Amino acid sequence: ISRLFKDPLTKRPRTYWGKVHFRGKEYWPQYFLAVYDDGDHHIMSKQAVQRYLRPVGTVLPEGLVVPEPAAVALLQEQLLLLDSNCSEPAVSSCCGTSSSSAVPGRVYG
Repeated sequence: ISRLFKDPLTKRPRTYWGKVHFRGKEYWPQYFLAVYDDGDHHIMSKQAVQRYLRPVGTVLPEGLVVPEPAAVALLQEQLLLLDSNCSEPAVSSCCGTSSSSAVPGRVYG
């Protein structure tokens, strides 16, 4: 998938590329976890995924790597650990839920 978001540094629109992972039927209606090239993630419905899904065979731009859900969960845990040692408030995920509850499975582009 690809989505246009405002880049937090430049404040300009930027295309972020991602992969969509099926979490399982038990997560109805939010079946999917989208993970983007910057490590950000969203939990999405089928309709939302269909809106941003790229055609079959679409290849990520050269040199771009999209982290797997387990890597995102590990990074969040490390950030929270770092934050707990500081006086700053803890970092929260963009969707308000932890990706560590997601079940890595089928990957969609």
